[in-house]
Amino acid sequence: MRVFKIQYDRAIARPTTTNARLIDLATGKAVAVTVSLSGMTVSVTPRLKLLTVHRYRLTVSGIKGTTGKVAPTLTLIFTTGR
Repeated sequence: MRVFKIQYDRAIARPTTTNARLIDLATGKAVAVTVSLSGMTVSVTPRLKLLTVHRYRLTVSGIKGTTGKVAPTLTLIFTTGR
């Protein structure tokens, strides 16, 4: 299973409400994901295997650092390989 790891430059505050969405760009449907936090890293794991040679958009928002600031929303558009 593919895991997307996003590392920030500061520790992530606990608790943090993290919104992570993975969208299949061909259908517009959301793909279920699991989100975990560890130190300065957010890991997003799709619950199902992603289709090959397929475009997706991953958006992560709501990450709050220990200073209280919320990180900007991160959006990645990618195509899976074969």
